[in-house]
Amino acid sequence: MFRRLKKQDKERYSHLVNNAQFFYINIIVYCLMPNHFHLLIRQKIDEGIIRTVATTLDSITRYYNIKKQRKGPIFLTPFRSRRILSREDFLHVSRYIHLNPYSAGLIAEIEHLTKYRFNSFRNYVLSMKKDIIDRPDLILKKFGGNSEKYKQFVLDHADYQKSLERIKYTKKWI
Repeated sequence: MFRRLKKQDKERYSHLVNNAQFFYINIIVYCLMPNHFHLLIRQKIDEGIIRTVATTLDSITRYYNIKKQRKGPIFLTPFRSRRILSREDFLHVSRYIHLNPYSAGLIAEIEHLTKYRFNSFRNYVLSMKKDIIDRPDLILKKFGGNSEKYKQFVLDHADYQKSLERIKYTKKWI
């Protein structure tokens, strides 16, 4: 539908769609994996998270079902969330999300974490245009705005997180 619009209408609607003042949430950290995703988000209005997630998942499901000419849900497990109550938890969750491609084995070398396209980590540590959907400033300010310190904070924990991931799945075999 959007593709069929005139150029001037596309520009007008793009401006509205990308205007962060209309968002119900701020996405602080994200990682999209082949079979799931992780988001660290801050709610801007009451019920902002549930409204955003519900409409997003519904839209993805509708699109996929129309494209594949099928019916029914495409996500098997329900949306899960938990409230973050401490600064330490906030930083730990950001690190966990950013390390997910490495601990899951999608990238073999931790040095390649910035090359994983579906992760906000590269916006945190590389000098590049920031996504409109993520807010690195909310975490980087905890490191004095120093992205190198945040990068070291994440990378120092990489092997430990990967070993925890192995243990988690080993328990299922026993």
